[in-house]
Amino acid sequence: MLKASLAATSTPAAPTPAQDRRWLLDRARSEQRRYRIAAAERLYRQILARAPQDSEALSGLGELDLLRDRVDLADQHFQAALGANSNYIPALIAAADIRWQSGRADE
Repeated sequence: MLKASLAATSTPAAPTPAQDRRWLLDRARSEQRRYRIAAAERLYRQILARAPQDSEALSGLGELDLLRDRVDLADQHFQAALGANSNYIPALIAAADIRWQSGRADE
């Protein structure tokens, strides 16, 4: 009887889509901090395959582009993130920084 109740309580519940997304984002950021750019990109793209307008994943790709010195592509990703969520602060800051550094502060 005790064995049966232990088995029933030890089975973890399947993660919800939101939990799965959060796990993927956390993992992508962890890979990014370790400069494992390809691994981080795969994880961000997994999120985007399920939710193409995910502002955090789009912004994450922009950050990876900056690490690769692909400023134009980074700006496109930040703009896409802002298109999905115009109040997403990390993308706002990154897009403004790109404009500032490229001499387009008036934009």
